[in-house]
Amino acid sequence: MELRRLYAVGALVTCLALAPTAPRPNVSPSSHKRVVAIGDVHGDLDVMRSCLRVAGVVDTNDAWVGAPGTTLVSTGDVLDRGDEDWECLTYLHALQAKARRSRGDVCLILGNHEVLNVLGEMRFASTPSLHACAAACEPPRRNVERDDDWAWRARQKAFAPGGIGALYLADLCGDAPVARACGDTLYCHGGLHVVALTVGAAARRKRLATAPATDAPALELLAALNADAAAWLRGAGPLPAALGASESSPVWSRAYSHPAGAEPSTSRCGDAAKALDALGLRRMVVGHTPQITAGINACCSGRVYRIDTGLSSFYGGMKQCLEVEEGRRPKVISSTPEYFW
Repeated sequence: MELRRLYAVGALVTCLALAPTAPRPNVSPSSHKRVVAIGDVHGDLDVMRSCLRVAGVVDTNDAWVGAPGTTLVSTGDVLDRGDEDWECLTYLHALQAKARRSRGDVCLILGNHEVLNVLGEMRFASTPSLHACAAACEPPRRNVERDDDWAWRARQKAFAPGGIGALYLADLCGDAPVARACGDTLYCHGGLHVVALTVGAAARRKRLATAPATDAPALELLAALNADAAAWLRGAGPLPAALGASESSPVWSRAYSHPAGAEPSTSRCGDAAKALDALGLRRMVVGHTPQITAGINACCSGRVYRIDTGLSSFYGGMKQCLEVEEGRRPKVISSTPEYFW
């Protein structure tokens, strides 16, 4: 409890001191020689910290201990469900600064729950999490009752584009909020489809004459989509069309992860291969669909790894993350009970 209070006080001081914050550098100092990828945390700070300890990126004092070139990637859905999602977000934001001082990095990929929060949809946030965010980001005022309605409005304000919470997301996402390539691996919340790269391309061309056309190379289209999402988080542009709810949306698609533990259809695996081949990448790592009984697993001939294990206490799944190192087969890292407190 004392540690949680320290996080809450630290979050309040950080919010008041740094809002509005200047963007952190987009260029990662990490070479991504070793990537530790963690799936949907959903507001469970203790479980997240335990998994990161077992993976060797933090110690018991939450200091970054990853070797130079180590990158922690969260594939999204840090927010909602659990009571400590605000604390999880501020923890990762602080950890990013520590990692970068040691030539490592911490990167977040937007999940559908981050997108929902920035859109002002708070129905999946618990009451304690609403109040934690509100207390950290709204200075005390006279004659303002700090009830649930107040907390709801304060959280909406914090996560609105350009708000404190949205800026934390923007810092953690950097130049790749939708999908990030580290080495030969693509990290995405729901999964990338080639069609998602062209959605909204015409509208983008109307806004910006130098934007890539729909027939541009996939890497250029992905960079443009990521840039649009980064601008949206900072209040400098509209919601990218590709992030709307659809079967091909990178934050909403379950084509590669559902049903949990089972092999997707041949056509869906073909879609994954098509997207990866267009980008010149070997594999894709996704979250979004809890693999509660299967744990982390691979499908589509090893081209897709599914890492949302439902590790939070909300779901009670396996406490696992994935290690991806240059020249080696991805490895599952499992937390054992003695690492929990």
